[in-house]
Amino acid sequence: MRGGAKGVKPQRRQMLAWAMMGAACVAFAARSQAQAPAPPAQSIALKADAASLCALVGKMQVIAFKYGYDPAAAEPRELEPYGVGYTQKRNVLLFGRQVKGYSKSADGGAPELPGWRNFRIDKIRSRTVNALVSTFDAVRPEPEEYRYISEFICKNDSVR
Repeated sequence: MRGGAKGVKPQRRQMLAWAMMGAACVAFAARSQAQAPAPPAQSIALKADAASLCALVGKMQVIAFKYGYDPAAAEPRELEPYGVGYTQKRNVLLFGRQVKGYSKSADGGAPELPGWRNFRIDKIRSRTVNALVSTFDAVRPEPEEYRYISEFICKNDSVR
């Protein structure tokens, strides 16, 4: 710094130093913002249990989550929840229409998204879901789509 500002008065040298520090801070902040991931959509993290999921079914509120076998880098699944129920073995299933995100079953030949899916809630990663701000309009599923549910705990009115 001294070599380049040798003939500069002390006050100007101080202003030059402050200007250079300010420029460095702006450059650092711009680079940090460019590397930061986009902020997630507004959501509320909730426990993935039957009561919490049934509340979201009733509100027709879209949820996002990662399932047990999803790759770490996979985009979270977004699901329109239609019901929660028991399998014949008494496992609790979340039933809904997946509209976005990773889908192993689509890779295996199942219909592309959006598509009807069933998820065991004990296999939802971190045992939490994010309730997104968005809601959805109900679409009536065919009975074979929820054939794994032997008894509903709760369901959307479009499920008969």
